[in-house]
Amino acid sequence: MKKLTALVLCLMMAAALVPAGAETAVKTGLAAVVTMTPADATENKDGQVRCEVTAAAVTVDGNGVITDCKIDSVRADIKFDKNGALTQEKTTGFPSKNDVGEGYGMGAVAP
Repeated sequence: MKKLTALVLCLMMAAALVPAGAETAVKTGLAAVVTMTPADATENKDGQVRCEVTAAAVTVDGNGVITDCKIDSVRADIKFDKNGALTQEKTTGFPSKNDVGEGYGMGAVAP
């Protein structure tokens, strides 16, 4: 999640460095899609909110040809008890799929 936040901030800072009205040879677009899926807690089971963030940054040249594309995704399951109190450490980290790399396990089914 920290890398995703850093990526967004870097892209925003880079965009701020381009003077208004200046012609650029490349353009970069950024998109992020966030979904949240809740599951209520019960007497016997913690509840959770699954947050999934997928981000993509695409750079195109002056001819509209894609010169670079980065896509990453983070899934964070936030667990809580029936009273709404968190049941996991507040400092829990949630690595992105790119951070996990080979450990993600998709290579075996989608080489």
